Amino acid sequence: MALDRFAQAAAEYTRRAVVQASAAEPLFALLNIGEAEDVLDVGCGAGNLTARVRGMTRGRVAGVDPSEAMLAGARRAREELDIEYYLCAAEELPFNREFDAAFANSSMQWFADPPRAFAAIRNALRPGGRFAAQAPATSGYCPQFLRAVEEVARQGETAAAFASFKNPWFFRDSVEEYRLLLEGAGFRVIHAVIERVETPMPPDTAMDVFESGAAAGYLGASCYPAPLPDGYAEAFRRIVRESFQRQAGADGLVPLTFNRIMLLARNP
Repeated sequence: MALDRFAQAAAEYTRRAVVQASAAEPLFALLNIGEAEDVLDVGCGAGNLTARVRGMTRGRVAGVDPSEAMLAGARRAREELDIEYYLCAAEELPFNREFDAAFANSSMQWFADPPRAFAAIRNALRPGGRFAAQAPATSGYCPQFLRAVEEVARQGETAAAFASFKNPWFFRDSVEEYRLLLEGAGFRVIHAVIERVETPMPPDTAMDVFESGAAAGYLGASCYPAPLPDGYAEAFRRIVRESFQRQAGADGLVPLTFNRIMLLARNP
């Protein structure tokens, strides 16, 4: 199992994951889970949405995630619920035609091998099963995050180490590129759109959103070829926080903006 990027973030993920939680509403509307359907949460994290699905269906509910820390928190928080948890990446799903529906909420961007992941998800679905996903999209996925990270790249105390950073995320710049990936795995795409969503928030809340996902990549040891120097993570976070403070408008709010892909596909 690869180094757990989310080990540090797991304890506070539920509080910080405000953007991920808000994006779940249109995702569930797309998926339209039936009351007896078997449902798979791909990249379930702390299990917040998996628990919600448990209340939507009397069928089987399962969550998979590559983070041991996230799954441990999910199990501890919801021991009383009948939910199955599996430690694995999307590319390694151990299922064969077992679910009616699957979804990936703010996790698809972490797929290390998207064609393989989509093929594994399709294999987990019964004929006619649906897959819904939402995730940050395009190379400019969040202009405010990117502006802050550009400052990290320029600052003397972080520039040298950041120069070797390797982006861990899977982003595509057009709906057609996402569509072709899903169709290549055998799906029939029903809905695909990239939306621009702006949510003004105080700088401290913007920092929480950054910590809920992006920080796991930008500060993940596996994204650098050599061990990070002492103090790098602290300096990185300080620079990002200060950038958010400067990006706030006269109302004191950062216009945090995400480009999101919303997808719904069917297994023929």
